[in-house]
Amino acid sequence: MKEEVAKFISSGFISTILGYAVYGILLYLKFEYQLAMAFAYMSGYAINFALGKYWIFKNGAQMESVAIEVLATTLVTFSGFLLNLLIVFVLSDLIYSMSYYLSGLISIILVSFWNYWGRKKWVYN
Repeated sequence: MKEEVAKFISSGFISTILGYAVYGILLYLKFEYQLAMAFAYMSGYAINFALGKYWIFKNGAQMESVAIEVLATTLVTFSGFLLNLLIVFVLSDLIYSMSYYLSGLISIILVSFWNYWGRKKWVYN
């Protein structure tokens, strides 16, 4: 279990660095934060799925097919994406006037817990 969590954190760090770099570049290029977050999430998702499937959760998903595994992982990730948007909206637009860079970083950290739990419980149980 400890090794699995360490690998998930490492994988998350790699995909987060990639995703946050995309997010930051797109914000710098004056993209709306929602679109920047979408591209960041897609880029991080691809690497995170592969690492999760082949490195972290060695037993694999107990699902009928890889297509169903991709769908289940995508649903967990998409719900995390929506949660990310909500956190950024609350921190930067609704309650505080926090920088989109900082609120994006905070949301990534918070949502990583959701993503681990969701993948562990629903995909790779």
